[in-house]
Amino acid sequence: MNIKNIAHTVAHSIEISQAANQQTDYIFIIDFSHQHKPADGCLLVHYSAANKTASIKSYDQQYKDLNDPLNQLEHASYLECDEDLDQRDELLAALNQSLKIA
Repeated sequence: MNIKNIAHTVAHSIEISQAANQQTDYIFIIDFSHQHKPADGCLLVHYSAANKTASIKSYDQQYKDLNDPLNQLEHASYLECDEDLDQRDELLAALNQSLKIA
């Protein structure tokens, strides 16, 4: 998936959850590729049902290698970014803008 589509998909899903008064926290997992192979980096977008907000965490390892309590949450979606890891900042900016995170 490209950056624009990932940002739109995540933001739209979270908007639906907010409107529907979703009661369960969940995460979106976003992995990157490098020359068509998994890259050592990922993003997790966490939706907090209690606060009706989203936050983003960035990691320098693949999702499968993470040891984070967020992994215990429901997985809304696993997304693969077609861009190399060096585009992570661009994806973060697009997500922040779509989610209106300061």
